[in-house]
Amino acid sequence: MKNKSALLSSLSLFVCFCLLTGLSRLIVRYIGNSVPLLLLAEVLSFALPALLAYYAAEDRDVVKKHLAWKTPSKGGLRFAVFLGITVAMFALASNIALGALSGQAGGDFSAATLPLTQSKFGTHGIYYVFAAAAALVEELYLRGVLMPIEEQDVGTSASILFAGITFALLQGEPLRMPGAFAAGCAFAYMAYILGSVWPAVIAHLAGGLYLAFSMWMTDTYAPFGIWNYFPACNLLGLLFFLYLTVRTAQGMLVRDSVPHFEKSAGWYDLWLLMRRPGVLVFIVAFAAKIVLDTIG
Repeated sequence: MKNKSALLSSLSLFVCFCLLTGLSRLIVRYIGNSVPLLLLAEVLSFALPALLAYYAAEDRDVVKKHLAWKTPSKGGLRFAVFLGITVAMFALASNIALGALSGQAGGDFSAATLPLTQSKFGTHGIYYVFAAAAALVEELYLRGVLMPIEEQDVGTSASILFAGITFALLQGEPLRMPGAFAAGCAFAYMAYILGSVWPAVIAHLAGGLYLAFSMWMTDTYAPFGIWNYFPACNLLGLLFFLYLTVRTAQGMLVRDSVPHFEKSAGWYDLWLLMRRPGVLVFIVAFAAKIVLDTIG
């Protein structure tokens, strides 16, 4: 039963990647930029793998406990919001920096690159809808269902690192991987210390709303040359919110409201997760996508 649970939970990552990569492309190619269908594709890409992993879980009670709402300790929600915005600003800064180094002006961040500029929600309102949907379905699957299954097998530290790696690979874009890795680890840590996936959802939502706002702002005020100043403003904001995050975390540590990690074998436990068949085919699929994008 345990081997079956490990196999299917890891295989769910491969299913998630295939759906996430394929559904939106099929919709855009054969139907067009249909916002409702693209939103549905985002939801299905994470909901179906979540169901697969949940029903394969050896101990579903642990997963249910992680999915339930738990009142955060003092400062917990504030920490979630600050951390979410901090990792979003870091992700954006790393995208811009890596994009500049690779010769792509502005990195891979631009509202103009998205096929979602017009909808019944308004010119840019759809950004916020997608940010909310992504925060909900991604966290419920990755940190709500998958993480407690992995934590039972290998402990906390390995499962948090694994959460960062898988979140980075699911982005499907090399430039986004450093920021996505940091976000995946941060959201997993948030879910662990507060004993529920919902603070991670809040953190993810806060970061997503910041990115959506940034897309709107740089797109709307592009004629005024805002992009010349935005990277520096984002970096200053990153330093400010990092300070707020650290101060809030310090207060939680002083009150002893942050649990210690469960003991694990460290890197070996991470290797145990990475060598599972489902994870290996997921990595192969990611590599294949990169190759095809490069030659295509």
